[in-house]
Amino acid sequence: MRASFFGKQAEELLEESTEKILEKIEGQGAEKTLKELNEKVSGKEIEIQAIAKKNQFSGELEVSVRRVDKT
Repeated sequence: MRASFFGKQAEELLEESTEKILEKIEGQGAEKTLKELNEKVSGKEIEIQAIAKKNQFSGELEVSVRRVDKT
């Protein structure tokens, strides 16, 4: 299932601050940084608390994460 992570929840998932991620993007580029972050979270099992709603534009179910628990 897809889930959207914003702000603090994204930082918790990635285990890095927004500032550090921006520094990496400036230093090595967005593509390499995104690849590293993807590898860091791929295959991990996490538990989330979220709110589900239907997206008004796409009509698809959307999950907005409120809390992240790593297992």
